[in-house]
Amino acid sequence: MILSVSNVSKSYNEVPVLTGASFHVEERARCAIVGPNGAGKTTLIRIIMGLESPDEGEVHVSRDVTLGYLEQDVAVQFGASVMQVLVNTRQDVLSLESKIERMESEVDGLPEGELEEHARILSNLRDQYEALDGYSYRSHVNGIFKGLGFKDSDAASPADRLSGGEKMRLKLGCTLLASPDVLILDEPTNHLDISSLNWLEGYLKNYDGSVIVVSHDRYFLDRTVNCIIELVDLKGREVFPKGTDIYCPVVYEGE
Repeated sequence: MILSVSNVSKSYNEVPVLTGASFHVEERARCAIVGPNGAGKTTLIRIIMGLESPDEGEVHVSRDVTLGYLEQDVAVQFGASVMQVLVNTRQDVLSLESKIERMESEVDGLPEGELEEHARILSNLRDQYEALDGYSYRSHVNGIFKGLGFKDSDAASPADRLSGGEKMRLKLGCTLLASPDVLILDEPTNHLDISSLNWLEGYLKNYDGSVIVVSHDRYFLDRTVNCIIELVDLKGREVFPKGTDIYCPVVYEGE
């Protein structure tokens, strides 16, 4: 278990949004959070991410587990081209790359007595870079760029001039590139065409970490998840009735 939510409740202006929310997520789980509009799906995610505090209960994330979150917000300023925004997502990779390039350029000018220590440090940096998949990073960036439907002509375009839907696709790409241990996506299919949707399904199926998706897209969920975290409203209406392909026993109930 890498993430647990225990008896979480949340109200706004004394109106309950979540009551007694409890569930847990295992490594490499593929979970969907489903429920009627207003059932508290986004509130639940924001509490998991620490963006809001619960009135009661707690969220526990295992040590060293990272969370990544795609939220439905296009009010963002990128300040770079589309490709630069994607590449700049992994500053840890870029920082190591810069250090390696600098040390490689310094080799010819070093005294003989410093070469051995320099080579040792450089070797360690290369090992770290390889562990971060640095050598394949730009290929990974390009794969996501094309998978999400961007064209070669978009690469140098200012990201701030994109449409709202294109900005959401770019934010999705950055979230995927960050490679968190738990990937949390709020309605990731809203701005994807069929080709990009199929690509995303394949990407999530092969993702090394755990995935939590909020979506109303029954077909997408049917193909990508194996666990339902179901929120029901005060009338107890279910999103997917028993007997349908994607139905799982309710593991979470909210208001």
